[in-house]
Formats: sequence, C-alpha cells, structure tokens
Amino acid sequence: LFEAMPRAQITPDAISYSAAISACEKAGQWQQAIAFFEAMLKSRISILPAFFFIVIDLYCVFLCFL
Repeated sequence: LFEAMPRAQITPDAISYSAAISACEKAGQWQQAIAFFEAMLKSRISILPAFFFIVIDLYCVFLCFL
C-alpha cells in the first residue's frame, strides 16, 4: 500500500512513514522497516520523536541477527 502512494500522486509524510515502519516492526520485517526509515531520511521528512524509540528497537533486533 505504501509503495502505491506515489502512483496515486500522494506524497508520503511522517505519519505514513510511521505507520509503515510500525507495521513492518510488528510483522518482524525489520529490514524493510529500516529501509523505510532510510527512505524517510533521504526525503528530508521531519522525524517525529516516537521514531527514535522505534528505530532504536529496530537496530537492537538487527544486531541480534548479526
């Protein structure tokens, strides 16, 4: 659904990125969640404070798989 936004001429914002990252985290798809976070940084969208907790948790899970 998130990838369909640009085709529908909808620009993802912090809320849509947050929802996508959170959904990936809950589904155990940490690699995709990190990819969404990196894409958000590249698009220069303002980071919500809640993102820091989600990202810290994602990287902790990532480090467990190394």
